[in-house]
Amino acid sequence: MSQQEQQEVQSTAPQERGGKNKLGRYFGLTAASGLGSILGSGIIISLATTLSLWQAGLGIDPAQVGVLSGALTLAIAGGSLAGGAVAGVLGMVTVFNWINAVYAIGALLCVFAQNYAMLLAGVIIAGVASGIELPVTLSVLSHDAPDNETQSQMVSYTQMFWMIGIGLSALVGFATSAMVPPNNARVQFAILAAIAVVAWAWRLLSPKFRTLHREGDEMSARKTASTNDGAKAKVNILSVFRGAQNRKYVLFLVTIFLFYALWNLLANTWGQFQTYMLVSSGASQTLATGAGLVLTVVAIVFSPIFIKVVSGKWRTVGYVIGAALQIAALVLMAAGGGVLWLIVAGLLLNNLGSPLAGEMLYKVWTQESFPEEVRTSIQGVTNGVSRLLCALFAMVTPMLVQPERLVGTLWCFVVVMCVSMALGGAVIMLQRKYGIER
Repeated sequence: MSQQEQQEVQSTAPQERGGKNKLGRYFGLTAASGLGSILGSGIIISLATTLSLWQAGLGIDPAQVGVLSGALTLAIAGGSLAGGAVAGVLGMVTVFNWINAVYAIGALLCVFAQNYAMLLAGVIIAGVASGIELPVTLSVLSHDAPDNETQSQMVSYTQMFWMIGIGLSALVGFATSAMVPPNNARVQFAILAAIAVVAWAWRLLSPKFRTLHREGDEMSARKTASTNDGAKAKVNILSVFRGAQNRKYVLFLVTIFLFYALWNLLANTWGQFQTYMLVSSGASQTLATGAGLVLTVVAIVFSPIFIKVVSGKWRTVGYVIGAALQIAALVLMAAGGGVLWLIVAGLLLNNLGSPLAGEMLYKVWTQESFPEEVRTSIQGVTNGVSRLLCALFAMVTPMLVQPERLVGTLWCFVVVMCVSMALGGAVIMLQRKYGIER
């Protein structure tokens, strides 16, 4: 690219960012990346809501049902852990372009499954692909973004698409509930396969995306040249944490991971056992599932506002509000003694607070706080280990949310949330100390 072309690229981005749509020419890339988030939440919710359908339609036994659920969790965690290594071998953009083709193969195996082994294979393949996709996609967005504000917005939008995936899966499950099993389950996985094919083709064939990837490479090369006098230093995940000068990365890793791991234990509990908890507290199945759907829709509707806050100058204020809402939600549910309507009200407060002080910030903080070369690996490792912890905790969660134990469990959740939010505050102070805070 000539010097004149570089100046044109650099001068175009600010003009677009000043317009109504701040993402400008990066909106398409953000949307194509968001499809991966829809697939990520979609596979989790779709399998959770169709396990009984597969059991009835294929004649699988309860033990095999448990293996399916556990296999998906482990596959996603394994994919997340391996994401950085896979991207390092094949190339970040190559993985970004092709990973959803692998997902589609797994989903189609589920669609045409005639027995348990075929269904299990499809779940594992789609799960591994989903696990790899998240850290790679977030790193591609951060790599291609022209500035920190656009980067934060692009990464934040993936969380909105994640919520859309949850809502879409719930809606499809409701719409196909009258079909004969496992045909209704096959429809859900067919829709996921179709979305995966669209994402794969869009990412692979778009000339605009190739241009953005090339510009991202050029921006990265200029940054490397300016910081290393033209000599590109080799950076790996181990070298980042060595030496006194890199102590800040150790602090970021510990605080961001612990913040997310503790927060995700509770988020995963609501995701997997919200309906179970409501029914145990006296709600009908219809009320419990309907409340869950409404709460998800509320979160989606408010997502654009949350994204603007998280990616802008009011991020810290938004974090304080989000933390307060989540803690208040748990205190309300615990102090209410397990009363149904107070649990629903608490879940509403939680859904309003978590986008401001939860996974969206975890993704943004990880992309902002570490060198570009290791972001994929760090995002993958922290996400993968967190999912493994959630899988272990899920084994005892049904016992903890029984009516006779629910109040005590909720008070314990209050303590966990307070610790998580304190760690998030430590991340904010670290970013301020090292000049990253916006």
